[in-house]
Amino acid sequence: MPSFRFAGMNTLTLPTAIDVFNGKSKEYGQCVDIVNCDVDDEDNATRREGSTLIVPSVATSGWGNGDKGYCIVAGRLNSFDGAVLTILDANLVVGADCEFAAVNDVVVFSDGTIIGIIDGATVVRIDRPADWVDVTDLAAWVAAHAPADPAKWNGTDTNSNFQIDAYKLATLAGNCLCCYGGALFLAIDNFIYVTKTFDIEHMDIRYCVVAGFAGAVTFIKDVNGGLYVGTTKGCFFLPGGGIVVDEKGTITEAFSQRQANDFPAIKGTAVRVAAEFLPQFQAAGMVVLWATAQGIFAGMEGGTVLNLSRDRVKLPTAASGKALFRDVEGLRQYLVSLGSEVWVLNVASQAHSRYQGYVFTSIMAVGDHLYGTHASGIFKLEGETDAHRAGAKVDAYALTPAPDFGNKNVKWAESLYLLAACSGDITVDYYVNGKLAFAGDTIIFDDLAGLIRPRD
Repeated sequence: MPSFRFAGMNTLTLPTAIDVFNGKSKEYGQCVDIVNCDVDDEDNATRREGSTLIVPSVATSGWGNGDKGYCIVAGRLNSFDGAVLTILDANLVVGADCEFAAVNDVVVFSDGTIIGIIDGATVVRIDRPADWVDVTDLAAWVAAHAPADPAKWNGTDTNSNFQIDAYKLATLAGNCLCCYGGALFLAIDNFIYVTKTFDIEHMDIRYCVVAGFAGAVTFIKDVNGGLYVGTTKGCFFLPGGGIVVDEKGTITEAFSQRQANDFPAIKGTAVRVAAEFLPQFQAAGMVVLWATAQGIFAGMEGGTVLNLSRDRVKLPTAASGKALFRDVEGLRQYLVSLGSEVWVLNVASQAHSRYQGYVFTSIMAVGDHLYGTHASGIFKLEGETDAHRAGAKVDAYALTPAPDFGNKNVKWAESLYLLAACSGDITVDYYVNGKLAFAGDTIIFDDLAGLIRPRD
């Protein structure tokens, strides 16, 4: 008798070919589709949480940092404590699509045009340097800032040009913010820029560009010993420490560059995760997860990259998305929002599922809870129904494989047995030869959790 479990989705194998008999095959227990469910480490599927309205304000770009969250409301930076929005600077207008990154004890924000620092309740905008129209402007700037003494150019003076900051300029606004080695890395188009070490408000004109790529940069994330960089032409690993400047100001480039794969990385989908949450790979330190149309990838220390969706699913093609990692009572998941769907990966078992009706512009962790920003407000991602969908029910379902039992003869099933714990009824739809044959067969449960009962 076939046994259907919930070991994640498999959209790449034919429904008739997914194994439901041999417990040792790699497809065993997988479903054709699992919607609005979380899959735990024992392959149990649980209906996802709904949502509860917290603040009826149109917010975007939510980001959480411990007990404090930040988001954009009507072009203004706001802090969010899980209950109340507080405007941080009423005079500073930023774009709706803004990024945040923790750098030591402050938070850096950038919308690609404006960049600044949030330090507690204080917001400091980093003034944008004047544009250089041509080489004449650059020459004038160098003449005004370069030291007059040639000894400070060649590093023979003990009071070097690095120490006196002759070449510093205000940090440029960019995207894909990442703190690594005491400096802030960010992307502008196809290039990666870096600030001065331990001075995120300034760059050094001589070495602020550390890498360039054929495609636009879509993420920068660090692991021990290097950076992962996603681009529209693939993903790269940059081992090394970036830029090294000695006490005399001598500059040494300490990054090398190699391509990890050629799959375009979807912007906004990269997160860092402790390697201990992926025990199957026996990795150390931190792991970077990101999404491509080919699936969800993991980048380990040293540049090893694995496709966690291989032989399971492919994802929709998207220019950008939103992602986060969550750990709720030992269930560790990577969630990535791509258009109208959220794809969910159990990072330990690699079981995939997907959410429908989960259209949030961003998701942030504040304290012990998740919150989503939406056109109608900020919602706590907990509840029996979807408040962001006017209280609609959360319909969860799984589509099992369609086994032919090893032959093409006409056959029928006498009984269906379900093992489930639920508060309401379950309905079953029946498919024959890939077509819906009967819909809405209701399985009536009483209140005993885990009750098994036949349906003739």
